[in-house]
Amino acid sequence: MVQKKYQAYMSATQTVAKTKQIVMLYDGMIRMMRQAKEAIAEKRIEDRYHLLIKVSDIINGLQCALDFETGGNIARILYNYYSSMDSRVFAIHRTNSIEACDEIISDLKQMRDVWHEIDS
Repeated sequence: MVQKKYQAYMSATQTVAKTKQIVMLYDGMIRMMRQAKEAIAEKRIEDRYHLLIKVSDIINGLQCALDFETGGNIARILYNYYSSMDSRVFAIHRTNSIEACDEIISDLKQMRDVWHEIDS
């Protein structure tokens, strides 16, 4: 099972444009943040925890993929954006704030739309 997922991932990284991959990652984060929000409302704390960890993992992956030599100032701006976003996601573990989820979802949508424009 894990092998098949890995093969599908490797195939996607070779056939899907990098900008499209980023859009897809944002789509996943938005979906998981919505699910985390539902989990908070339904007091499913363990589910909320796992969903927020997955969002953080994607944020960290995006942050680690930044190329500071080629990206220059934009890479530094994105690094700071990802750091801020990860801190905000982490804070939800303490607060269980549905409002914070909504704010993060809104910000992720805005950034996703920018990447979608770049991809188009």
